[in-house]
This record gives sequence, C-alpha cells and structure tokens, in this order.
Amino acid sequence: MILAAIAIFTMLLRDRDLSSDEHSRVISFIPMFIATAAFFALFQQQFTVIAIYADTRLNLNLFGGKCRRPGSSRSHPVFIILLAPVFAAMWTKLGRRQPTTPVKFGLALLLIGAAFLTFLPMVGHVSVPLMWIALILLIATLGELMLSPVGLSLTTKLAPNKYPAQMVALNNLAVSLGTTLSGVLAVYYTSDTEGAYFGTLGLITAALGVVLLLLPSPSRASCAAFGKYSTDDVAPAVPNAPHLFREARGVLHPTSAVVAGRPVVAVKNRVSSGKRQAYRNHFYRP
Repeated sequence: MILAAIAIFTMLLRDRDLSSDEHSRVISFIPMFIATAAFFALFQQQFTVIAIYADTRLNLNLFGGKCRRPGSSRSHPVFIILLAPVFAAMWTKLGRRQPTTPVKFGLALLLIGAAFLTFLPMVGHVSVPLMWIALILLIATLGELMLSPVGLSLTTKLAPNKYPAQMVALNNLAVSLGTTLSGVLAVYYTSDTEGAYFGTLGLITAALGVVLLLLPSPSRASCAAFGKYSTDDVAPAVPNAPHLFREARGVLHPTSAVVAGRPVVAVKNRVSSGKRQAYRNHFYRP
C-alpha cells in the first residue's frame, strides 16, 4: 500500500499536463494523507488492542447491574449517532468561521492521541470501570468526526481535473494503510508493556497533530480548494460580461451570468509571491 501510494503521488507530480495550481494541491494533500493513516492506525485498534483490553480488564458492573460483554463495543456507534448531527449543525452555524480542513485534521490527531493517553491512569489496575472505556471511545469518536467526514470531500476538492479517481484512491489507501498499521502495532501490546504502548503511541500521534497545526497556512490558490474565499480573492473574471458579483455588507457573493449560452460563475484567486501577483481564473459551471 505504501508503494502504491508513492507510485500514485509520483505519477501526479510528474505529469506535465497539470497546472502549477494542481501540483500545489496534490502536494498539500500529502500531510493529510499521513494524518489519515496515523489517525486510523490508532482508531482501528478498538477492534484489536482495545477489544482485548476490554475482554480481560473491564469491570462490567454499572449502576448496580451487570452489562453484557459486547455492550462495551456499542459505545462508538451510539456516540456517532448522537454527535454527528451536533457536528453538522456546528459547522453549518460557523460557516466560514469554522476551522480549515488542516486544522480539523490536526485536532483529530490530538484527540486520538489524548484517547490513548487516557489509558495511562489505569495502568496496573486489575479492574477498569466500564465508563472509563466509554470515555476513551468518546474522545476517539470526537476525533473521527473531525477527520473522517471531510476526508473524501477534501480529496475531491484537491483532485486535479485529470485524476479525480486517483485522488479518491489515495484517500482510501490512507485509511487502509492506517488499518493495516493498527494490526501491526497490536502485536507489541501486552499487559506488562501497556503503559509504554499507550503512552508512546499517544504522544507520537499528538505530536503529529501539533506539527500539522503549526504548518504554514496553504496559499490562497490552495485555500480555494478548501472553500475559503476572502473578499480580495474574488473579482469578475469574464471580459465584457455583466458583473458576476454583487457586494453586500462588504462581502462579495457570486451571482449567475450567461457566457456562451451556459451559466458560469467565475472566481479569481490572487496568489502573492514577494512583490509579484499572479492571477489564475477558475470557472465553475453549476
């Protein structure tokens, strides 16, 4: 899978038919690919290490009753059902104020790292409360909701026009690579080494999240792929055509125009490089 990913990235980056903007978008996806693989390397351990941990260490007594053993594995889908609408409403409410996709990926890595670090207070305890595992899975689910829903959307936005399927394949390869790593890493888990195991993986993944958060912001051209347009980035782009944008409260909104018999929305991105400004027109046909 690693070789397949390298081969696809190499093919995309060496293709001279792609514009410089498309090349930059492919390059900007590389950190997201690594982040996705790292996230799922820990997240998918709920089916390996965490399952073994729950089977051997979990105290199933809860509020005076006893839960069935499979009940601990049901926390994740319950959290997804409860929290997915909350996240959807939150992103809709925030609109353009919501974090960029790289920030969401960085926060996801921090959360999954925090989930593994939450195991540490229970190292050496023979019986672990059921609610403690539920807390760990809750933190992991929050991370998944930060990363997983936007992963496929990200690839389609960053994909060059010539290679949409290959970019989607890269996203699936990242998930598959992370799932494979979760199985590879699981062989190093034992009850004697659980402190070092959870602590090391948690710290490394959280550190990757911090690095992702500290990466320079993408260029304005790349920001277009994330749906981030500022007032300075947008301008009419079709000569002799009616104004394509109207100003309202200081924000430019695209409006419809007909060019060559078809509706067109034109967006002009400005990319600053030192004292020079290069302009590239992007036409989006609804």
